[in-house]
Amino acid sequence: MRDFKSLTLMLIAILVACLMGCNPSTPIVIVVTATPMPLPSNTPDVIGTGVAQQQAIAATLTAAAPKPTLVIVPSLAPTLAPPPILAPPPPTLVPTGVPTATRIPPTAVPTPQSRLRNFQCGDDNFQGNRRVRCVVEYSYNGEWGTDKIYISATGWNNTPAQILEIYSDKQPITSGEGVVVLIIELHERGIYWTTQNQFCMFAEGSTPRVICQFYPYPKKWTM
Repeated sequence: MRDFKSLTLMLIAILVACLMGCNPSTPIVIVVTATPMPLPSNTPDVIGTGVAQQQAIAATLTAAAPKPTLVIVPSLAPTLAPPPILAPPPPTLVPTGVPTATRIPPTAVPTPQSRLRNFQCGDDNFQGNRRVRCVVEYSYNGEWGTDKIYISATGWNNTPAQILEIYSDKQPITSGEGVVVLIIELHERGIYWTTQNQFCMFAEGSTPRVICQFYPYPKKWTM
């Protein structure tokens, strides 16, 4: 504490000398005297007084000290904008009242079946004992070709067995639907009994193809 006071007095003396026009290069002798201050004794009164002074100084410093102020500094980090909300696409509008075409998957067209039907038979007016006239309807889908396709008829008994002597000539047919007339005839002399007639559609060739159907027609044959 004493050194601080001596240094202060020395600086004040130099400042006064400079103001009075002294040459700064001329050395200045300053005699500083300081009267030593006696150290305070450790008596109770002195100790109490020192403590009181220290408390007063601390209170003054505390009152003079500025109160801290809370300063909110905005964040320097970039502010991220929220992602944009995308609107759903508008619905596809179908004009009302306009018919739309519906695709129908192709279906296989069934092939007409080849068959014989609607048999009509009767004795011949002039030679009824040995001849029968028959009308037959047919459907032929062409599965065997278009060449050498025929329909014929034969007589059968109740065994059943074919009577080889009773038959008709073969009649050619074409693809599609049609009608044929067959004459079933006894070709040998004798007496024969039949219970039904057999009608067949067939194709001549190396591989026989035949569709046959029976038609009941009981008859006595004589010649």
